[in-house]
Amino acid sequence: ELSALNSGKKVKSSWDKYKKYDNLFDKTNKNINKKARFGNKAGENRSNIMREVRNQGVIFIGKQVLKESNNEEESINE
Repeated sequence: ELSALNSGKKVKSSWDKYKKYDNLFDKTNKNINKKARFGNKAGENRSNIMREVRNQGVIFIGKQVLKESNNEEESINE
């Protein structure tokens, strides 16, 4: 009877440890997934910022070209 009781305790102890590590694994997996999601979001934000900087640069250059073009037309018309 004692060996059966001890075996039962060992099984329960093993099960408890399994559940503990299984829960830790799940939490770790969730954290890995969160990290991946935040990493993806950061990448998207970085891409959006670079696209916006590029767009603003094109707008700035376009304005400069228009300004120079207007200045040339004004000097021709004078």
